[in-house]
Amino acid sequence: MTPKGVTSFPNSRISLTGHHVRTCLIALLATPTLAWGQACPTGADTGPRIPNGTRVTVLEISQDDSYASERSLIGKEGTATDLMNSEHSCWYGGEVQFDDGSSRYFYRVAVDAGNSSGAWPTCDLGALVPPVPSGTQTLILSVHPDDSYYGNPQLAPGTVVTTSGQMTQTEDCWMSGSLRTQDGSEYYAYKVSLGSDANLCPANAIRSAPQAGERLQVVRVHGEAPQPEHAFFTDGMPVEAVGKMGIEDSCWLTGDLFIPATSQTMPATRIALARGNGASATCSGASTVRVGDSVSVASIGMADPYAAVAHRVIGTEGTVRGVSSASDSCWVAVEIEGTNGVRYRFTQATFTPSPDPSAE
Repeated sequence: MTPKGVTSFPNSRISLTGHHVRTCLIALLATPTLAWGQACPTGADTGPRIPNGTRVTVLEISQDDSYASERSLIGKEGTATDLMNSEHSCWYGGEVQFDDGSSRYFYRVAVDAGNSSGAWPTCDLGALVPPVPSGTQTLILSVHPDDSYYGNPQLAPGTVVTTSGQMTQTEDCWMSGSLRTQDGSEYYAYKVSLGSDANLCPANAIRSAPQAGERLQVVRVHGEAPQPEHAFFTDGMPVEAVGKMGIEDSCWLTGDLFIPATSQTMPATRIALARGNGASATCSGASTVRVGDSVSVASIGMADPYAAVAHRVIGTEGTVRGVSSASDSCWVAVEIEGTNGVRYRFTQATFTPSPDPSAE
């Protein structure tokens, strides 16, 4: 006779108390690397998304995939067409085009993509907590891989947007709703992280006081700067330093700036400046980059998708995840994963090696 509170299994000698049954269930549910009891193979990518064009090798097919019985697919190499991972594990859904000309659309497949799947994004420090009211001017911090605008240059990190309606919570700091960019374009984001630009230094902002007469570009006016300066100094405006400028909090400058467009000299308080004029018409200096290199964006060509927001993207650091053939003798087409986990797909850019932290 089985005591009360004990689960017994017929034709076996196993008996479990309710505590043991609950413990086993919790352990199974908390194991993200299993798909219907199937463990992830060694060497499988586990990031959120394997971008289109990435070389992959099939390592395993889940038991609940319709191609599970085709064991000849294991070990085959091919090209991914945007494989998505919605499970925080190694199982991806999407199409793989194999080198022999065949293709399969998998429901759940594990592949080796050379760690090209990236890192799962986290909520940035300073991210706004949803809901965010309609009419709020804010800043794109990152777009989640689950969002169709992931990697879209028009919603690149650092882009200033205004909410067209209330932004509601999707998960943690991630929110959904309508956004309007400064050129008037409207986007409906499903999973985006927003932040205030009041104290965020742009990636390409200079971190030391400029020389008198140096030509620079406005990349951001601090949220606490006097209101008149938000009208005088606009995003992307060319300026020249006049005399000595003070600097505080990493990148915020105070001093006089000459505006060539109006031939005026205006006082600036807590303004972020960058060297260069954004997108370049000509390429200077070739870039040799390989997958896995740590790089910094040095310049962007006029034909690149990020040309319109070049002054925000130049200086971004990340790891090379894919390299296409050079678009001409100097520019290269490269996909990098930024240090914030965001993917950038450049078609006309140059790069410099990022400093090695271990060397400092």
